[in-house]
Amino acid sequence: MQHYERVTPAKPNLQVRADEEGHDHGALYADVVVRRQAERQITPGQTADMFRDIGISAETTGSDGIYAAIVSTGPGAQSTIHHHRECETAIYILEGQARFRYGEGLAQSVEASAGDFVYIPAHAIHTEDNLSDTEPLRVLVTRNCPGSVVVIME
Repeated sequence: MQHYERVTPAKPNLQVRADEEGHDHGALYADVVVRRQAERQITPGQTADMFRDIGISAETTGSDGIYAAIVSTGPGAQSTIHHHRECETAIYILEGQARFRYGEGLAQSVEASAGDFVYIPAHAIHTEDNLSDTEPLRVLVTRNCPGSVVVIME
């Protein structure tokens, strides 16, 4: 897999007018892509109880450094022990309750519910568990890499 280097400005939450700093900040005219629900396909996830609805990736939109998908995990299911290499992950819980186990021996955990954001650092070994035995867990996953990068540890 190709390594993607990102240049982060000193002020990452910056909003300026281009003419204030004397240049256009690399502005260009480019196509905007919409991936309609009817155009997407559900693909398998890490386990038989996980499914991905990939919205944005290198394969689907030509993205260079961002991935976004809705991931559904069946009732009571849990992911494999894994990490996402150099990719940072941001998760927004759409429906359900999740537990994320992490740290040495997966001894630490946090729980998140609908409306919560979860951040997982690059290379962080973890699992995702659906805490409900009756309802699916649905999350919006975004990563700063162009595809679904998963390294299974078990």
